This record gives sequence, C-alpha cells and structure tokens, in this order.
Amino acid sequence: MGLLPQVRRAATGLRRMSVADSAGRRRVDVDTTLFGADTDRRDVELMRGHLGRILYAATEHDVEYVFDDSVTALEETANGVRVGFERGAPRTFGLVVGADDLHSTVRRTAFGPEERFRHDLGRYLSVFGVPNHLGLDREVVLHNVPGRLVGLYSAAPHTGRVAPPARERRPPPG
Repeated sequence: MGLLPQVRRAATGLRRMSVADSAGRRRVDVDTTLFGADTDRRDVELMRGHLGRILYAATEHDVEYVFDDSVTALEETANGVRVGFERGAPRTFGLVVGADDLHSTVRRTAFGPEERFRHDLGRYLSVFGVPNHLGLDREVVLHNVPGRLVGLYSAAPHTGRVAPPARERRPPPG
C-alpha cells in the first residue's frame, strides 16, 4: 500500500528497557536497538491508534467504513459477505474487517464464543496516559515484585504517554 514510510515515522522508536528497584534505581538496562529495530527496520512497533489513523487516511476515499453500528450476523455468499447490523439494513461486502477490540462482536459472530479461543492467563492489564514527569525518552522502566508488575512506557512521538500496570489475579480474602 506504500505506507511503510508513514508507519516508520510513527514508530515508537523504543531505545531502552530498564528494570528498577523499589527505590527507583535502575538495576538492569537493555539497549533495545541491539535487536535490530533501528538498523534493519524489519520490525516496526507503533501504537494501535497511529496505525488506525494511517490506514484510515490511506483508504477513506476508496473504502466504505461503517461507524456507530454493530454487526449481528455474517454469512458468506457467492457475492461476498452478507452482514446484518444492529441499526442499519443488511448489506453485502467484498471484505469485512472487525476492529472492535478484545471482546470482538465480529470475531464472535464469525467464529463463535470467545471462550473457545481465549485462554485466561490470570493477569490484568491497564493502559492509560500519564504526564512524563520522569523525563523518559522512548524507553520502558519496569518494577517487579512477586505477583506485581508496573511499567512506564514512553514512546515517540508522544513521550510519557502510557503506563501499563499488570497484576496477578488472586482469590478474594477469606
């Protein structure tokens, strides 16, 4: 599609990953450029929103997008895929792409209940934006104790943008 230059410009450009102790001292630093991401450019990491904007901008005049509706049925026919909608009338498309997140209605409609495919690993993940008061520049800082992990992730071009903590699921006390 000729989008690789745009994808590369939107790349996170991750340069370093560090593990910090409880006092915030970095105990382990890994130069992530050693893995070839910045040299051979085979792998490009970018935020999902950036990829979505790039793909939409490249296709918005040639592709019909259906927003603010939900798929209720998918039926493959000789002419394409017949799609039933929650609000709109059923229609036939040559290609259906579901971009409706983790608990995808499109995926469930096409393949069945997610329980058949999803395997719970007993972990939770929460991602949200925070101010970059640590001055991180395209790096990840992790702190890990038994059953807990917190990480700050600063990705270009929006440094200090994401902080994903994860934790082990435990039964309630008592």
